[in-house]
Amino acid sequence: MHFLNLKAIAPMIFLAMPIFAADKTTALPQTQTAQNDSGKIELTSITRANGTLMVQFKYANTTEKRIAVSEIAGVAAPATRVYLLDNVNRKRYLVIHDERGRAICSEGRLLLAAGAESACWSRFAAPPPDVKTVSVVIPGAVPFENVPISD
Repeated sequence: MHFLNLKAIAPMIFLAMPIFAADKTTALPQTQTAQNDSGKIELTSITRANGTLMVQFKYANTTEKRIAVSEIAGVAAPATRVYLLDNVNRKRYLVIHDERGRAICSEGRLLLAAGAESACWSRFAAPPPDVKTVSVVIPGAVPFENVPISD
């Protein structure tokens, strides 16, 4: 009769653990340093209501000088360029637009004094009700992964 050697397979079990941990949701708010180190980006909430998702976030100037939000984000009009990833259905959601083609999102403050913040928001079509988490891509930040949707 052949028995499993637990000492031999223990390292394999340990190495497999991060794969299962990757499915964990991450609570809000979450803050990241901008990819260009010019500020911070904070994801504050994702709320589902009336068939849409509202994503709220902030850009913060951490420098000692006045800078444009676009300098932190790396793009102009960053709230229009936020998108969501539904990892269950492998679908990308873009900011919704009105009948005139204008993005349904904040314009935010264009210039931030040293230490100042700009609160922003973007609205999206909601994924199916069984989708409880999404990844959020905000210009200037690494994607915020597995973020829970508040219903």
